Amino acid sequence: MKQLIVVTLIGLTLLGCNNNNSSCGLAYFGGEIINPNNDHIILYDSTSHPIDTLYLDEENRFFHPIENLNPGLFSFVHGGEYQVVLLEPNDSIMIRLNTYDFDESLVFTGKGSKKNNYLLSLFIDIESENKEMYDLGKKTEPKEFQKILDSIKDSKHAKLNKFLDKYPNSALFEKVSKACIDYTYYAQKEIYPFRYFGIHYVNPDVLPENYYNFRSEVDYDDEQLKDFYPYYNFLFPHFNNLALGKYVEETKDTIFNRHSVTYNLNKLHLIDSLIGNDAIKNNLLKYTTRNFLSNSTSA
Repeated sequence: MKQLIVVTLIGLTLLGCNNNNSSCGLAYFGGEIINPNNDHIILYDSTSHPIDTLYLDEENRFFHPIENLNPGLFSFVHGGEYQVVLLEPNDSIMIRLNTYDFDESLVFTGKGSKKNNYLLSLFIDIESENKEMYDLGKKTEPKEFQKILDSIKDSKHAKLNKFLDKYPNSALFEKVSKACIDYTYYAQKEIYPFRYFGIHYVNPDVLPENYYNFRSEVDYDDEQLKDFYPYYNFLFPHFNNLALGKYVEETKDTIFNRHSVTYNLNKLHLIDSLIGNDAIKNNLLKYTTRNFLSNSTSA
């Protein structure tokens, strides 16, 4: 009976919003946690600020209306586990998950569920592929590695296009999905030289001629992606690579020392000069500085 009442309330409320009207500003988020680790979920908005603590009832369920919603990537945390949900006005998304297998058991239902199930499947596929890329990157020559990456990227875009043909979606979903694919691909290209060549400096001439062409497509100030893991997962190795080039120019060293003061100062300068968005810039500066201080042996 309780579930029927909730579904009825959602339906009645959404009748007041035109299905094509994204300015309605109202969405619902709820669900059920199996084997919960505690009695609540914390929901964060697209600016990474906590919206509310959502307490589980006696059946380990929760339900929360979100008014004046700005569409974007929200996140929820339970028992130290984290996951992303794309919320837009008029969505009524319910989740079901088992904490014993958090990501793999997570399922979205309700209005807006198809896009989130697609993104979740994409995240899981990429996470699995990243493990394969780690081993592949250590033993595969540059041209072959780029060929493999191009094939994976093209295949994922083809699957996305089929999904969009079958389930027309918002521009935001399309942007987030493409960013997830592209920035994961870009990150692998930035990381590869470190894996394959180790601490020895790699002159870009030994890589395929168009290897770094993707850098012209990078947006350093994407507000909508500023807390999106694939975006950040690219930015860190990207600035590592950019700083490495300057490090070699200044020191003439061919053996890379990632804990060098010169290298880390160059990285901080590049982050500060290339990124305009304060939130993105400050996060990168914070983690770069913290990592350097944690590993520094300088007196």
